[in-house]
Amino acid sequence: MSITKILGKTSKILSEVFMINVLIVSIGLLTNILIARWFGQENFGIFMYFFSLTNLIYLFASFGFANYIAKLRQDELGKKLFAKIILITLITTLIVSILVSIAGQNITPPIKFWFWLVFLYAFGITFFNIVGGAIRRLEKFRLAIYFSLLNRIVLLTLIVISAILQNFWFVLLSMSIAILSLVLIELPKLKLVKTNTNIRTTLFRTVPFLLALLSMQALYHIDRVSINYLLSFTQLGYFSGYSNFINILRIGAFTIPFVMITKSSRQKYNLQKSLRKISFLLIPIALGIGLTTPYIVPFLFGPAFMIVNYPLIWMMILASSLLVIYSLVNAIYLGSGISTHRMTHILLFDAGLSVVLNLVLNILLISKYGLVGAPLATAITLFVKIVLNATAINSANKFLVESKLSLD
Repeated sequence: MSITKILGKTSKILSEVFMINVLIVSIGLLTNILIARWFGQENFGIFMYFFSLTNLIYLFASFGFANYIAKLRQDELGKKLFAKIILITLITTLIVSILVSIAGQNITPPIKFWFWLVFLYAFGITFFNIVGGAIRRLEKFRLAIYFSLLNRIVLLTLIVISAILQNFWFVLLSMSIAILSLVLIELPKLKLVKTNTNIRTTLFRTVPFLLALLSMQALYHIDRVSINYLLSFTQLGYFSGYSNFINILRIGAFTIPFVMITKSSRQKYNLQKSLRKISFLLIPIALGIGLTTPYIVPFLFGPAFMIVNYPLIWMMILASSLLVIYSLVNAIYLGSGISTHRMTHILLFDAGLSVVLNLVLNILLISKYGLVGAPLATAITLFVKIVLNATAINSANKFLVESKLSLD
């Protein structure tokens, strides 16, 4: 049976973006393998900490602009508004980077110009994703995802150069070089208009998207920061080696919001039917990855990963599977835009679960169970979030039916 028949009408776009995401994740996996082998497990842990730290800064500094812009029509994004958005994110990225630097002084690695490396890449992620959102609003999903693929290719090339130079510091700088250079190529493709929109109105409308971004992305990165704080860069390197391979399962979690936030704003999806379809594909993939991980990860990442932690692997599988399911439920809810006031309250609580509950559970469970506590914390948080979002969708649909009947 073809993916098109399984997933339905939107499947052609989803499957194409999914396949490109497979290539992106594969190149990312190769990049991480090379860093782990060429620079050692501790430096690999520093690299993953840098990646998670900068992405957390992006979450709090970006205001959710990228996904908000993705919902706009072609004539709704003006040049002045776009310029103001970039300026605001530049300032907020600097402020959040300073706050994070002060809060994380005790776990800052001995890397020269660490603060500026963190700030530069955090802003690079923000700028890149906002530009990507502007391309997606034109429903050019393939073009937007191709730029993400090109970013990984450029970064991989620079990593090889770093290895030749035997310079780990250049690895961290390369991340900013790769992403910012592609922004310059993306900008002419945005088709910005002369319409001017009030920035205050825009900021108000981006709140649900900021909350949704925190809800989703905080789950990727809080565990790594917690592991580094409670354990060590070396332990984080071990955790990242296994999670990088298992994260192949999370490709769906990247793909679904990328397409569904825009598509579900234009058409209605049946949640139960969508969940059945995604589960049909998810379960065999999850089992396959779980069974092969103990053999593939040590082979790919080297002798330092030979000791296999089976409970850690299967808990990662569970957490990653729940993340894919959550991404579908949340994308459908966010894209529907049924009631802004009601949605803001739901998404605020949802974001609180990702940040507060997830952080507290990570600290408690990692302290008690070690590395396995990180995916356990994520799995518990995701289960609660799925129930919350599914309930919100059913409640919103019921509200719409009742409103229509009262009008009739």
